[in-house]
Amino acid sequence: MRGDDSERKKRLVFARVVGYLLLEGPSDKVRATVASEVVSAKNMEDRFKLGEMYFNHYIRCFRKYKGRTPTPSEHPSRPCFDALKQEIRHEIMEPPKDHSTAKKLANGYRCIITHRYDLNCAKEDEKVMHLANQPGAGLVFTQCAHIFPSLTNTDTSDSRGHGDKELNDANIHRLENIMTLELDFHSFFDTLDAWLEEQSGQPHTYKVKFRFPAVNVDNRDPKLIVFESMHNNLPLPSPTYLEIHAACAKVCHLSGAAEYIDKYEREMEDIKVLSNDGTSADILHHALQSLSSEVSVF
Repeated sequence: MRGDDSERKKRLVFARVVGYLLLEGPSDKVRATVASEVVSAKNMEDRFKLGEMYFNHYIRCFRKYKGRTPTPSEHPSRPCFDALKQEIRHEIMEPPKDHSTAKKLANGYRCIITHRYDLNCAKEDEKVMHLANQPGAGLVFTQCAHIFPSLTNTDTSDSRGHGDKELNDANIHRLENIMTLELDFHSFFDTLDAWLEEQSGQPHTYKVKFRFPAVNVDNRDPKLIVFESMHNNLPLPSPTYLEIHAACAKVCHLSGAAEYIDKYEREMEDIKVLSNDGTSADILHHALQSLSSEVSVF
């Protein structure tokens, strides 16, 4: 009976994923594509499989496993502003090759949301320390955050192979896909517990949204964020990428997929060995899927 109930809940989540993609998909084209696939499905079983496909290759790819909390040492800061002036002209013509360079070019070691400066950078650069001491600034640990995840095989072409594979390989570090974020917000963003909604008629202006009302930025809710480049020729985070991430977050929570994933992640933390009777099969599948996700966006 327990297995039957688990299967029923899983199928319900998959069905809701499809339903909320029809409502919250990131564009008219995406919603039309999903609608066409629903209509083309031969039966309900095919529609459940469609929902499972979007669950595994859309939601699961954007939602980072919560079991491991990021630490400041994962993407350590480096002295920035002096080197930045000299490096921009050499590196602006091609995507940065690693986290540190991307972080340096993107926001100068300053969180793009809170505008607080990176502590490690300030320790090594008195100019940064001076800026951090100005009213409204401050010091925090920051990390280089990817909108499309860096640990997946990312393909932004559609399911029929059209479009550019613009984030493959080193291109994952292109500035359109990069933001410098404080540790807490980076975690919220990676687990789809936070997302950014662009404001109509206000380019590169976003409202910060959270899954849980008790979480907000500086206790100001709602908060509008205006993205500004450090250099006229440096691109800002892509509104299209952020829109896809935001749609994924909303579908994840509205469909119940977030709670479904949370449940298995808790069990993965608690379980020591797999059961001999096969009741741990879903947990094993979830763990393996977390390692093999691939982003293929519509």
